Amino acid sequence: MNRFLKRAFLALFVLYMLGPLLLLGIAWGAFSLFPPRYDVFDDSEILLEVMTLTPDSRKEDKSIQYFALASGQRIRKTAPFEPEPMTVYAVPSPSDVYVQQIHAHTDRKASFTTLGLADEEGNSVPLTEDFTAILKHLDKIDHWIMTAKIMEAQGRLFVYTELNVNLWDPCTLYQYDPDSRQMTELYTWDDREPVGLRLHTPG
Repeated sequence: MNRFLKRAFLALFVLYMLGPLLLLGIAWGAFSLFPPRYDVFDDSEILLEVMTLTPDSRKEDKSIQYFALASGQRIRKTAPFEPEPMTVYAVPSPSDVYVQQIHAHTDRKASFTTLGLADEEGNSVPLTEDFTAILKHLDKIDHWIMTAKIMEAQGRLFVYTELNVNLWDPCTLYQYDPDSRQMTELYTWDDREPVGLRLHTPG
């Protein structure tokens, strides 16, 4: 093998080994050069304000960010606020679904509705018609759901999902409409988990 072929082979090998890292570097560079763009809208249009954390940092003050959301998936930064009381219901994790499949000796995808919900103390929660409708919506999501929870504040229901996607972590907040039993996507962040809400009534 001549010197040129050796060098070409070495270059291909290095590219093969470092390819994923190069892709991540390009993606990170693009994100840094083009940060998230925020919208401009009046306070009367705000649907709710959201306190968020990065899922892996939890309650470190430096990771807290506050946002105001409006219709049409519009978003802007907002001042810190005190979240209002809310109840959080945990949706079973994918590992629970996988264990259910093993116990059932089936290759069929286990339904979230068969596993139910738990409150913040880990106690089982009865499935109302609204909870059942939400879990059925989660069953229809194509990607692997890493984390999901239902948040109830002032009698209104919101749903959070974190999906397992290749180069980013889509974290989506939905609002549930009990009349139509549909979920409306309010916004999707990259690697940010809603942990507090302040509700508004658009003027």
